[in-house]
Amino acid sequence: MIAPFDREAVLEETIADLEALYDYHAMILSQARVGVLDWPVNDARVYMSPCLKLMLGYNDEELPDAFSEWLKHIHEEDRDSVSQELQDAVRAGTPNYERVHRVTRRDGSSGWILFRAQITPQKEDRAGRLLGAVIDITDIRQMVNGNQKAEAQ
Repeated sequence: MIAPFDREAVLEETIADLEALYDYHAMILSQARVGVLDWPVNDARVYMSPCLKLMLGYNDEELPDAFSEWLKHIHEEDRDSVSQELQDAVRAGTPNYERVHRVTRRDGSSGWILFRAQITPQKEDRAGRLLGAVIDITDIRQMVNGNQKAEAQ
């Protein structure tokens, strides 16, 4: 005899599987030191992963998930061009966006990030979305700059 289908048990098992998968991916991203930025483009809210917030000098709960907060941490000399490029890419339906730019950390210091994102275009029934990976490349840039200075001497 076949056991009756228990929707609640299947739902609970599915939720547990999804939570485990989320934890698994979060652990991988954290170990790789990759931040995540998820922005539904018609929304003021943005998801910034704990790793991304840590790159900026904050614990997860210290920095609000707001697009304006993300923009505030883009270095003031890069902010307008990055903001304009993002808006243009979203408007044009550009599938991929990539940019190296500076950020300003909580302590006032500057760093460099590589920001790579995929842009899902807006559909009639749902807003577009920008989902990106953020990698702190400050150490790499400093090492390259140091090597270039040494070679120039």
